Amino acid sequence: MPQVSYTIANRHGVEALCERLQDVGSIEVMESVVRAIEKLASETPQAILAAHGLERLAKVLEFFEFPQQVSLYLR
Repeated sequence: MPQVSYTIANRHGVEALCERLQDVGSIEVMESVVRAIEKLASETPQAILAAHGLERLAKVLEFFEFPQQVSLYLR
């Protein structure tokens, strides 16, 4: 997966995912985006930081149930 992560990061995919977090219409979409960002962060953390991913994740954290919030925070 590292090759895919670097390709996504280098082609502005992280920014696109972070923009999807602003669409609060579907919790399922947000959950999928959060999982994708989490996987990308393990391989390309600098891309997440550059796209202001942490700030955007913090803004949507309140939409998740408490156990999910804790598990996302602790990862």
